[in-house]
Amino acid sequence: MWFKTHLGKAVFSTLLFVCITGTVNLAEAKEKRQPPKEAVEACESANDGDSCSFYGRDDEALNGICGSPPDNDELSCMPEGGPRRD
Repeated sequence: MWFKTHLGKAVFSTLLFVCITGTVNLAEAKEKRQPPKEAVEACESANDGDSCSFYGRDDEALNGICGSPPDNDELSCMPEGGPRRD
């Protein structure tokens, strides 16, 4: 009986720790996310809503519209269809 009780507490404590640290790490990663400098430079002399383009990863040409991403007042070229997720 002692083994089952302590094993259950250990498993619960481990799962709780993993959940808490995972949530903190996700929040930190979200805060640090910034547009690439090429996207910001593409809108340096543009207005909100203007067309823009820049070269992204692997020199891929990306077209978009100048706008401000959430939690950022600086204009950057936001690719058509939203950001890539890879």
